[in-house]
Amino acid sequence: MQFISEDGRQRKMFDFSALPGQLRIREELAAAFEQATGPLGTWKRRAAAQNLWTVARQSTRWLADNQPNLTSLAQLSTANARLLAMSLVLPSGDRLAGVLRTLLGYSPVVPVDVVQSLDR
Repeated sequence: MQFISEDGRQRKMFDFSALPGQLRIREELAAAFEQATGPLGTWKRRAAAQNLWTVARQSTRWLADNQPNLTSLAQLSTANARLLAMSLVLPSGDRLAGVLRTLLGYSPVVPVDVVQSLDR
């Protein structure tokens, strides 16, 4: 999927097919990414798109390692979403739980209570 910034100057390819884990989960994350960064989305800068990509990449890895039988984000429980959020830490120590909440919030398959649980 190609990201193009609002002004058209910044471009970057994000390859969701190269991520680990279940195909359906990768497709659902790609759709949420597209909603967040597309024409109607609010994530318009390359750095913001990169943060969403980092969360998608780390999320698919965590889900593949810790919840290999999960076939859709619709099956994600509140407890697993919180554990996933706790695992999203950059080498700098920055946490990406808010970015995870945003990305999952753009997915129509993620239960609302799971997204809301990441606010706490």
